[in-house]
Amino acid sequence: MRLVGVRSSPAIRAAMRDNEPTDEQWAAISHPAEPLAIIAGAGSGKTAIMAARMVWMVQEGWVRPSRILGLTFTKKAAGELEQRIAAAFHELDRNLSELPMVTTYNSFADGIVREHGVRVGIDPESSLLTQAQTWQLVAESLNHIEPFEAIDSRSMSSLTRNALGLADQCANNYVAPDQVR
Repeated sequence: MRLVGVRSSPAIRAAMRDNEPTDEQWAAISHPAEPLAIIAGAGSGKTAIMAARMVWMVQEGWVRPSRILGLTFTKKAAGELEQRIAAAFHELDRNLSELPMVTTYNSFADGIVREHGVRVGIDPESSLLTQAQTWQLVAESLNHIEPFEAIDSRSMSSLTRNALGLADQCANNYVAPDQVR
């Protein structure tokens, strides 16, 4: 059940950059407080839906803005989401002193490690490797394996890319190294 006119509220329209949500978008925005996967391509409006959902949850009284965490994969997406929610929450309450927290998955995880890592035996000064550092580490490791020592740089680049792809697929599908062997 939704409030009459909430779908067209100035705050929701601000989150949607003055667009009215479609029926499909509205279903995602007003979904009950339980997990929901939104699978859509680039430029399809996922960030707008996320911002509008945050506004809707606050409008409905489900949660205070400071209790919302918005996670994205890239800094660019986090910046976009922050802009949308700032505009939307400004429409919701011009004197609002709190906003949802928006960050990337990596930055959020890094904060958890820094704050709580010592509790589980992780050095709080640990940090994630960048994509370039990961590439260099794998390439250097492969360079020291006997069958690969004589491979030219172009082939080594391909081998490194394939090794990183395999590692990514294993991680995404919860496959342990023993299962790969």
